[in-house]
Amino acid sequence: MRNKVLYEWDIESWRDGEILDHDFQDKLDRLGKPPSDTPLRDGVTLKVVLVRYQYNDWDGVVDTSWAYVESGVLPEAFDDGVKVPKRFRAEHTRWIKKWSGGEA
Repeated sequence: MRNKVLYEWDIESWRDGEILDHDFQDKLDRLGKPPSDTPLRDGVTLKVVLVRYQYNDWDGVVDTSWAYVESGVLPEAFDDGVKVPKRFRAEHTRWIKKWSGGEA
């Protein structure tokens, strides 16, 4: 059975090295404004990540990989070395421009 691939954006809430919560969306615009690198008053840090799932109808999800945005930059590859598709890099660039006052 051939695996399929699904992508999902997530803003993770972190504190003390642990993930507290997730906000998964299929489009970045649905996540609202990009989070700041500065922790919130309660010490929570928000991180944007593109998640890649490989799955099939028999086994469900068989592999997951992550591409964390660092210093406002979406990496060229997921943590397993698979390249991030150009459409997601373009979507991220548009999202950042939209919220920084540039053209979307």
